[in-house]
Amino acid sequence: MTEKDFKRLWKNFLFDIDKNNAVIAADLGTTPQNFGKKINNGTIRFLELANIFERYGYRLELVKDEK
Repeated sequence: MTEKDFKRLWKNFLFDIDKNNAVIAADLGTTPQNFGKKINNGTIRFLELANIFERYGYRLELVKDEK
């Protein structure tokens, strides 16, 4: 997955839950600037992302591709 792919998926997630990065950052107790850097750089930790998704009724799952 590229950073561009991640950003597109993230924007779709935000649209689905009707929130923005600032709201998510406040929920996590961090600044919008710090959180935005993690999203824009693709450096957010897996556990952070999983916890965010779970908070809004989603789950993060690894699925092996069949090749």
